[in-house]
Amino acid sequence: MREGTTKLLAACRHQLQTLEAAKNLLTSNERMSAYMAELQRRKKAATSRGLGYVLLQLRAAVGVLGYVLLLLLPLAVGVLGYLLQLLRTVHGMLDYVNLLLLRTTFRLLRYVLLLFLRTTFRLLRYVLLHLLPTAVGVLWFVLLQLPAAFGVLWSVLLHLRAAFDVLGSELLQLRAAVGVLGYVLLQL
Repeated sequence: MREGTTKLLAACRHQLQTLEAAKNLLTSNERMSAYMAELQRRKKAATSRGLGYVLLQLRAAVGVLGYVLLLLLPLAVGVLGYLLQLLRTVHGMLDYVNLLLLRTTFRLLRYVLLLFLRTTFRLLRYVLLHLLPTAVGVLWFVLLQLPAAFGVLWSVLLHLRAAFDVLGSELLQLRAAVGVLGYVLLQL
């Protein structure tokens, strides 16, 4: 959007067009700055919240990307199909001006499709380069903590076994004491 507005600003011939293009460029820059600030805030929050939040954000980003692809790609294909059908219908009646207009329309459509695909791939690349490594890093940290957790669990189990062994020997001594007490009572 920013690149297109910059090109439009360079091509403007009237003062009103220049003013409108400059306003659009300023708005685009402000939106991009706001989006980047929000993205940085989310990235910082994601690293502090742990693996579950990162995976949730990754899933949401991939879901949004899939939704955009599912929503816009069929629309672009439908528009292209419609334009091709229109070209076939009026092909016999076209003169040089209409042919030039159709060429311009197809060039514009091609530019819009390329811009859409470039933006989509940039978003996908950002997700893969920034969010996925963060999620993998958090997962790796959790996996590195598992041996220590299992070591603590093993130590607790060994202490429980030792406590049960002591309890068993105490019960045996108590049984022996009860046997001696019973023998003494029988002698009286």
